[in-house]
Amino acid sequence: MSLPISIARIVASYAGPPLKGRGRILDTNAGSGDALRLLGAAWNCDTYGTETSQELVPSARMQTTKVLRDSFPDVRIGRSCMSAVLVLVPSGRTAVRKRLHS
Repeated sequence: MSLPISIARIVASYAGPPLKGRGRILDTNAGSGDALRLLGAAWNCDTYGTETSQELVPSARMQTTKVLRDSFPDVRIGRSCMSAVLVLVPSGRTAVRKRLHS
């Protein structure tokens, strides 16, 4: 499940751009990339995403800086390489929840 565009608009209105230079956003469920593109434009950020749906990856790649066809638990990122990470965790996904809190 990707972030609904209506929620992305609300999130964009509450948080401002990164304090210095250009930031980076990672969306762990990029979907078509629409919400990620909106937030990247609002916050002056490069946009990165992961998406497991083979059908959505081409659209997400057109809207974002970089999209991987992979699931978030399988992607390794450094602690300080992203300014923001968007995570929608469905109930029952304890492995993802544990990884987010480690």
